Amino acid sequence: MATYTERDVAVIGNGLMGASIARALARSGWRVTAYDPDTARARVLATELPGIKAEADLETAVASAPLS
Repeated sequence: MATYTERDVAVIGNGLMGASIARALARSGWRVTAYDPDTARARVLATELPGIKAEADLETAVASAPLS
C-alpha cells in the first residue's frame, strides 16, 4: 500500500492540459503521480521531471487509497 503526504497529487490524463499541470506542480515541489491509460505517454512525462511518477492502473490506485 502506498504512503501519501500532504504534498502528493494525482493528475489524470496526460494530454496537453494534464501534462502542463503535472509539470507545474512538480516544479513547485509536489510529488505528482500521472495516470494515463497510454503508459508510453505517461512514461514520457515522468522522464521529464524527477517529481513525476507514471502509472496506468488508476482503478487499482483508487481502490487501495486511504479514505482520509
